[in-house]
Amino acid sequence: MPQHKYIIIDIETLSTQHNAAVFAIAVLDHNGKGFKWFCDLTEQPAADRDDETILWWISEGATWLQARFTESGKQRIRTAAEILADLKALYTRNQGDVWVRGPDFDLPILANYFKLDDRNKLPWKYQAVRDVRTAEALTGTPEHDFTKHDPEHDCLIAKAIIDLYYNAIDQRKAAQI
Repeated sequence: MPQHKYIIIDIETLSTQHNAAVFAIAVLDHNGKGFKWFCDLTEQPAADRDDETILWWISEGATWLQARFTESGKQRIRTAAEILADLKALYTRNQGDVWVRGPDFDLPILANYFKLDDRNKLPWKYQAVRDVRTAEALTGTPEHDFTKHDPEHDCLIAKAIIDLYYNAIDQRKAAQI
């Protein structure tokens, strides 16, 4: 069966607005390689922070987020420029689909976070964008024991869904031959 090239992006924010403060980004490729970075919140002073969202994070008891405040977590804090460079490099190596959970949420927030405009855009074309939720509606969610709302784990769950999706497509194509 053919190998499908893609990357998965997941972000965690302090608001649901398109100018939300981004505090974590994970990106994973079709081989399961990628990164999770904590974002430097001091470079986002004008970004939206919503009390309701912050209270929701507290109620979730996001243990993975506590790692941000350890020494090793602090070493993982990156600037927007560093994260954008990593994201562009990973996409350039893969040149395939870009999967997110809700393209109208993550991608506009990312563009705002990176302060991108018509001259400086995310490295993929609009037709490369895919919605994990659509694949999930077709394939279901595989059993997993990942931590909910950890962007790295969300990417791993999405990878399992996307692989099921592509396998189903490949099997259907093979049956037609």
